[in-house]
Amino acid sequence: MKKLFLCLLTLSFIYCSNNDDDANGQDPIIGTWLSSQDGLELFEEPGQMGDSPVDIDLTINFTFTFSQNGTLSSEGEIVSSDPQIQSMFAEEFGEMEATTGTWENTSSSPDFSNTRQVYNITTEGESEIVTINFNSSFTEFTISQEGEMLTFEKQ
Repeated sequence: MKKLFLCLLTLSFIYCSNNDDDANGQDPIIGTWLSSQDGLELFEEPGQMGDSPVDIDLTINFTFTFSQNGTLSSEGEIVSSDPQIQSMFAEEFGEMEATTGTWENTSSSPDFSNTRQVYNITTEGESEIVTINFNSSFTEFTISQEGEMLTFEKQ
């Protein structure tokens, strides 16, 4: 019985140590994150195509990869099951080019168990301070940009 108790105690210590390292040793932003925006409204002003905006079959996927070395890459993709809509958006907005940049947690002593983190993100020579709110399991985060809330899921 004493050996079983010691074995269980040892296993729980090892398990807790591994969890502590994951929660406190690595920034939660590290990894690949995907946001899919569905149901984009093509026409925002009533009257352009009837009395109300038109929902179209369109999804815009944004993928961000944050590397441990402080670099990031992002890409976007427009997807529709309607080839005409996909073609129209490709002509209107062009192809969504891949972007690279850098990221840095702004805290001098970050607490990686905190679900609210602030980052300095630099892409195309422009820096922006961004507040990211993670869910409690750090598998999703939300970001508010230009009045819209984007949700990203860890891949």
